[in-house]
Amino acid sequence: MPNENFQVEQLASIAVTKSPIKTEYIEGTEFEAIGMEVTLYYNNNTSEVIISGWNVQYNFNQIGQRVVTIIYGNKSEVCHVNKE
Repeated sequence: MPNENFQVEQLASIAVTKSPIKTEYIEGTEFEAIGMEVTLYYNNNTSEVIISGWNVQYNFNQIGQRVVTIIYGNKSEVCHVNKE
């Protein structure tokens, strides 16, 4: 008889749990994720920390605080950096 309580592990959410080392940017530079950690949280109350494997979206065309979107699977989270 199959276990009816069995749940397939699914990604529930992600969080940036350690910011990247570089948070200040100047004209012509690209986002660097070195030092950043992302925690993956699953629906079965487990989690894992990753240091790579995500995608990023950002726009550094304007000066000031900028949003960097971290995407893993179908989940996303943001971190903030500054552009001078």
